[in-house]
Amino acid sequence: MTVGILYADFRRFDEIVSVIFTLLALRKNYRAPNSQKPSRFCVGTVLAWLTPRRLIRALPVLGRSTMKFITAAALIALGTALVAVQPANAAFVSICDSPTCGSAEPNITFSMNDFEGTFQVNGVVKQSGLGNPTTFAISEGAGPTNPDEIDFSGAWLLGAPIVAQNETIFFLEKGQISDVLHFTYTQDANGFGHLDGFVMSDVNESGGIDPAFLSGLGIVATQSVSEGHIASFFDFSNTNITAQFESDPLPEPATFALFGLGLAGLGLMRRRRAA
Repeated sequence: MTVGILYADFRRFDEIVSVIFTLLALRKNYRAPNSQKPSRFCVGTVLAWLTPRRLIRALPVLGRSTMKFITAAALIALGTALVAVQPANAAFVSICDSPTCGSAEPNITFSMNDFEGTFQVNGVVKQSGLGNPTTFAISEGAGPTNPDEIDFSGAWLLGAPIVAQNETIFFLEKGQISDVLHFTYTQDANGFGHLDGFVMSDVNESGGIDPAFLSGLGIVATQSVSEGHIASFFDFSNTNITAQFESDPLPEPATFALFGLGLAGLGLMRRRRAA
């Protein structure tokens, strides 16, 4: 596959250089239609059909100024061909409401990279450009039960059409709403994708987010997900972007069972020591 791409690029470069030589030949003929030295036009016409591999054979008959012009044009053509096949870097964003991401409760951790058009949180630019990863934490809110709405937006180069989306996800824990993730995907006429949304998380772990509070804000779920059934994170990726939301998952039933066995074992050990 790599050989095929390189061959295609070489052929494209070959064609561009041939066109340049053709224009050069016409330019020579136009400037000196009655010239007593028709050999230059003949040389230019011949060069128009030469490939770069055979160009070296014709170098002795070209003037210094002509060679400078050809060299500059060839470098521009080569740069254009190489840049055209470079894919845009995939943007990345992770929104984490779990202590495992390095921030204690009640905080949400954002990690971002490779947003050519910047990534903002609550209207403040937090990441911009390629190869510039950024991680920071922001408070879920003052509480006691209703959290703040943390807005985010990002723009990045697509390279392919985006899949339009408009979703609101409710994450459920023990029958209560623990987190809300809203996001939309769009694209503009300049080839940029746009991710806009917000995240909300329960400040009080035992209380959840009041459904009446969300209803009053016009926030309605398009999908509900149980935190206990999330393996590691909720994926909401799209074209040329990896997007993840990680909640604080409930322990699996097997974990509860092992914990119970551990407590029972400690109780037996205490009884034996007392006896």
